[in-house]
Amino acid sequence: MTEKIKPENQNLETMAVKANLNKLEREYFDKLKAELLQILNGKTLEDIERTQDLVLARKASKKMAEILEFLKSKDIKDEEMKEKSYEELLEWARDDLRKENAEEWLEQIFDLDSLPRVKVKGGELNLSKTKVSYLPKNLEVESLIMVYTRNLITLPYGMKLKELYAAYSEISTLAGVEVTKVLGIVGNKIIRRLPSGMKLEELYAAESELSTLEGVEVTKILQIRDNQNIKRLPSEMKLDYLYALESGLEDLPDDLIVSERLNVRGCSERVKQKARELTERGQIGKLGL
Repeated sequence: MTEKIKPENQNLETMAVKANLNKLEREYFDKLKAELLQILNGKTLEDIERTQDLVLARKASKKMAEILEFLKSKDIKDEEMKEKSYEELLEWARDDLRKENAEEWLEQIFDLDSLPRVKVKGGELNLSKTKVSYLPKNLEVESLIMVYTRNLITLPYGMKLKELYAAYSEISTLAGVEVTKVLGIVGNKIIRRLPSGMKLEELYAAESELSTLEGVEVTKILQIRDNQNIKRLPSEMKLDYLYALESGLEDLPDDLIVSERLNVRGCSERVKQKARELTERGQIGKLGL
């Protein structure tokens, strides 16, 4: 007699969802499932048991065992990946960040149950004034703070952030990095351009070497105080606040709108005169000269 096929094993879809299959694994699972359905030919496992069709029961049992073995191997693989990810994360915390109580720190900062995804609890990771030189693979963080972080040169390609605070850091490029809300590169002397298509609510680029805002959209706050490289602003720019004190701006766009406050103290007379004209037209809220 063949091994009795338990009715609960029919719920393969639920098992597949719990296994968290990737695209290729899902395709393979669907292939096995389709082969099982072809064997059953519209019958249920209970139907086969009742008719005592031994040949068909053996085929169905063999295919079911193949599916269950595949899902079991996926569970083992996931557990191995989780263990490997933890070892890599521990090595990063201990050797690169030089944390004395690395394991305790990891438990405080990361949701270790989510491995191999390296998910930060609360969404904020502060690496300011550390000697960190790289970031973990699969890092998931909303707000990354790395003020005065000198050894970290690049961020992982494809990284997605809501906020990046990298004042006085040595970050050399943001190519391949998505920042959607706040970007702070105050005092950064390396970055000269931001990725085209970047959309931000707030950009802080005071004392930086950023030389153009071409292809970048900022909707709320732009701060370019003491930035001598940005000479012009994009057209159709609408902001709540624009702080351009002591900046190298040579002119202001005719269609510039700053609803709350524009400060151009220390700028050229041409810029100040243009700011007055825009204010008279109602395009500027409060003006600081």
